[in-house]
Amino acid sequence: MTTRDPTVTFWVISLFLGTAARFFMFHTGWNSNLENRVELVTPFSSLERLKEGVFYARSGNSPYDGSQVHYPPLVIWATMNVEHLASVMIGSLSVARYLWILLDLSIAVLIKSVASLYLKSPENNKDINLFPNDQVMTSLLPLLPFLASSLYFLLPFSILSCGSSSYTLVENFFLLLSLVLALKGRQVGSVMSLAVAVYTGFYTVQLIVPIVLVGWTMHKQSKAFGVFLFFLSLSILCFLSTLCEISWREDLTLESVAERIQNMSLKDWKWMEEVYGALLSVRDLTPNIGLFWYLFQEIFQAFRTIFCFTFQLNCFAYVLPLSIKLWKRPVFLFWAVMATITALKPYPTGVDLSLEFGMFPIFWVVLVEFGWMTYMLLGIFVAVGFMMPIAWEAWIYQGNGNSNFFYAATLAVALAQARLVPPSVRFFVERDYLIKLRSESSKLKSD
Repeated sequence: MTTRDPTVTFWVISLFLGTAARFFMFHTGWNSNLENRVELVTPFSSLERLKEGVFYARSGNSPYDGSQVHYPPLVIWATMNVEHLASVMIGSLSVARYLWILLDLSIAVLIKSVASLYLKSPENNKDINLFPNDQVMTSLLPLLPFLASSLYFLLPFSILSCGSSSYTLVENFFLLLSLVLALKGRQVGSVMSLAVAVYTGFYTVQLIVPIVLVGWTMHKQSKAFGVFLFFLSLSILCFLSTLCEISWREDLTLESVAERIQNMSLKDWKWMEEVYGALLSVRDLTPNIGLFWYLFQEIFQAFRTIFCFTFQLNCFAYVLPLSIKLWKRPVFLFWAVMATITALKPYPTGVDLSLEFGMFPIFWVVLVEFGWMTYMLLGIFVAVGFMMPIAWEAWIYQGNGNSNFFYAATLAVALAQARLVPPSVRFFVERDYLIKLRSESSKLKSD
């Protein structure tokens, strides 16, 4: 009789507890209170606005006639078909909401896969070689994938994010799927998954750099292949954009898609203005946990354009220097770029933070070096998690506060991220320099 690994048992129990918490939240209807929480959803990820777009599409009107729907057409069309399949196969449309639990569970499994593949990568072997005689470290590393996955699935941010039914969960799924496929050497599938995430996320297009570097550094693929992947991703995005030019007064079938691509009748691109145009111009100033909304409410209109350009440029300014310094560590580069996007993009949510914190334990060497910082940041986010709903209640419902109360909580989130990402990047840069010095000194001794 074989004995079961207690680590696997712990992981299964944690997944069961996380699933039970999510199921209880959906079954009792508590999730309806989270679908409009500004800490968890934005105008670009709200399920309510997606439902509104589906309603307009089914009634024969364009969802983009107003200014409420910011989802690309293919997302609306896919939602319509998912709802139809759920009503036909399951028999009840309300049961389809439990698909969010399955999606979140898939993200937890993907985090475990990323951690397992990372431990076998050359990127991690460089760190292990610095602890050749540490038996405790060697024995604990196999537990890391299960602990990272369990931490994500039991994280309060993650549970609440699942209850909010935010579309950002779909983006996170495809981002992790892209990374897993890249680590397995399936670069074409990886780029296709990333293209699906970029289709709605836009800012995540920067992650093509670490994805290409994974194939270049870990699987010894040529630079030409990396360039091919880059242009392949652009081609996929262009194809999706062409596919999106549809008329909402007709059903989308394979015949209509083929005819539209053949004729290239690009007659209505208003969806581009309402999706990407609204995102880049920061048109919707609904409060969120980011930094844009408060500043653009207070700024003079004469200076709005230059500040908008500067802030948007700031979101893309760090991928190049990070890639130059961390090109030998593409998995950590993936996390660093993703965390930078979360901190600097105009519409972040708690869903983005849950993935950022869920992946962070994968880089165990940072936890070993900065254990004290982890506890400090954990305390900050716990405090902010209680502070934000209170500040929102005092501002919107009680009238005892103002927007400064809520914005102070968002500044605390930005401060915590500033204490997490830059020190981690600096640590790996210094560590790579130390590894380089040791290798050079060993060569000199051998000579």
